[in-house]
Amino acid sequence: MLVALYLVLLSIFFFGGLLFLFKAVKESHYISILFSVLVVTASVTHFGIPALQEHLGYYRYQSSYGYVSHMWSMLYAFVFLVALIFFWFALFKPAGTHRDINRELLFSATAKSKFSIFLYVFLLLLVIPAFIVSFSNLKSIVSMGHEYYMANRIEQGTGRGFFVLFPHFVPLFSICVFVYLLLYHRVFSVFAFIFYSALFIVSFTYSFLYFSATGSRNTVFILLMNCVVSFFLIKNKISWMHIVASVVVLCITVSIFSFMGLKRKEVLGYQGLDEKGTVEIVVEGVNGAFGNNENTVWMIDNDYTSYLVGSTYLAAPLNFIPRSVWAGKPLGGGPKLVNSIYPGSYVVGRAGVSSLTTGLLPEAYMNFGYLGAVVIPFVFCFMLWSVKKVFDDPSNPVILSLVSYLCVALGVSFVQAEFLGLFTRMGFILFGFLMCFVISSFLSSRSRTG
Repeated sequence: MLVALYLVLLSIFFFGGLLFLFKAVKESHYISILFSVLVVTASVTHFGIPALQEHLGYYRYQSSYGYVSHMWSMLYAFVFLVALIFFWFALFKPAGTHRDINRELLFSATAKSKFSIFLYVFLLLLVIPAFIVSFSNLKSIVSMGHEYYMANRIEQGTGRGFFVLFPHFVPLFSICVFVYLLLYHRVFSVFAFIFYSALFIVSFTYSFLYFSATGSRNTVFILLMNCVVSFFLIKNKISWMHIVASVVVLCITVSIFSFMGLKRKEVLGYQGLDEKGTVEIVVEGVNGAFGNNENTVWMIDNDYTSYLVGSTYLAAPLNFIPRSVWAGKPLGGGPKLVNSIYPGSYVVGRAGVSSLTTGLLPEAYMNFGYLGAVVIPFVFCFMLWSVKKVFDDPSNPVILSLVSYLCVALGVSFVQAEFLGLFTRMGFILFGFLMCFVISSFLSSRSRTG
């Protein structure tokens, strides 16, 4: 019965999101692409994965959960997504009312010149230093041993936020180059095509390998999803063949994530992994990467009422204050959650500590209970409405690259990630990106006047 209900809700929101994606791409309504990606991701996370868990009887925290807990969790997720859809349509014009992208301006020689200047500024100021920082990080990992690093990943990142965040400019650069290739490859010389293709291959491959090695599966997933969304957005067409090809790529990615999750468990000393079959390994890997719904089910099943009333969201802007300066500053949702499930397991600064990824819906419940199903969708939609007002010129190819990145990073990560980590990473990346954008715009204006 539970599995059937989960699958019904999955079908409604998943296929509804895909249909909306078709319409958004055809109408070049980029903000609706973000919305559709978010709905599809949320439907899989909060209806698809729970159906799989219940069918196979596999859970992370307990052997099973009560029927009533599942039903309340299901209702909570349903109300959350309905509220999200309601506030979205209240604040944004639906796809089909206007086109957000002026393609005549986007493909112009002036736009191409601005984009190329931006790429060079981005490469010199941030990407090359990011390669150096990430290579230094890899040397440190090798020197301490990959097993030790994976077992103490959180401890190793404490107080080194700059070195952890800086490498994220490489996958963003890879996405920018990919967009540049999609837009202007028809007018490239042979040398230019080879040069920019090489830039994309090197930055993409390095990003994939680096973030796989450091255990950041979300970054790898977002990178691959960005390539898919950028293709749809720029080509202005989408078919079921595109969807099938994308699903195949994502299934391969999920399999890789499962393998990465297995290796991480081996490092952390889990027993009996050699006895598990391929299907069980894949299920555990998928659950580890996208099984955030169990966080909500656990809280409901265990009568969680220690609501944090927004403190995990407050921890995000305060994250830029070193803990050495303010030792008692608020913690994010992950440490709070893991200490609720395994009391005393997370102590700041202690070796070998591990956290949990909350996800959008569970973190809303942690802070506001069932009321979070209405409060957070409104805040989320209002934040995106504000962002759109600021970045409302996707006919500029540089802004289009940023929009493409945000569409996936927010659409996927807001569902999967902890708000603290997402806010910190996005704030850092946006600051660097906009700094390069301002400098390149100045250089472009000087070159035109000169």
